[in-house]
Amino acid sequence: MKYLLSILFGFLSFLTFAQKPDVVPIIDPELKPKLKKETNVIIKAGTTLNFINKELYKILNDGSYEYKPESSSFYINPCLSIGIERQFLKRFGFHFNLGFYQTLQKYTTSKKIQIPFNGTNISNSISYQEGVHQYLHNNIFAELLPTYKYKHTRFLAGFNLTRSSPTVSAQITITNSSTGDVEVITAKDKPEESYHVYSMIGVMHGFPVKTIELTVSASYFGFLKKYDSGFNLMFGVLF
Repeated sequence: MKYLLSILFGFLSFLTFAQKPDVVPIIDPELKPKLKKETNVIIKAGTTLNFINKELYKILNDGSYEYKPESSSFYINPCLSIGIERQFLKRFGFHFNLGFYQTLQKYTTSKKIQIPFNGTNISNSISYQEGVHQYLHNNIFAELLPTYKYKHTRFLAGFNLTRSSPTVSAQITITNSSTGDVEVITAKDKPEESYHVYSMIGVMHGFPVKTIELTVSASYFGFLKKYDSGFNLMFGVLF
């Protein structure tokens, strides 16, 4: 009986040892947290640098005057915006912004005027009219820009819908070739408002500071050259 119990205990010990795994079981890691779909507010301000608007001069020169742009090839004016950033995937999201910016054109006009003198002789009634004009667009815009985010840099591309309210101011000089008399006239006009859709592409880089990001961004608008085109260069804060 004693030998039988010894054999039984030995057999049980062998079974217990045989059932032990060769390796330590892997403990399931903690589940990775799901991506938090963040919504942030963006406030930016800076400058708009716009170029010569060739389409505008086609419209202006459809008449008796000759319009020529100033020697400057670009103009600098303010811009600002406020919007939201919605991050719905790890690297993809979109920006929706509302804002204001200005674009400017400066140009000159010239024209020879003949007015009958005493109703008969016009040879002594030739005058030359020259004008210096400023065409300022006050633009309100809404833009939707899908984004790709890599670390703290965002690449943006999309569309901008702009309502443009222009104001034209001019200083016109009229010189009478016969008498040498000079008359200077200043005038201001508000042409009809217009709407324009611009294609846009840009980049924005953030610098984390505690719970916010300071941002610097640059974007180009007006690829198709249908109206204004230029750059927006802006600094801002994202929180």
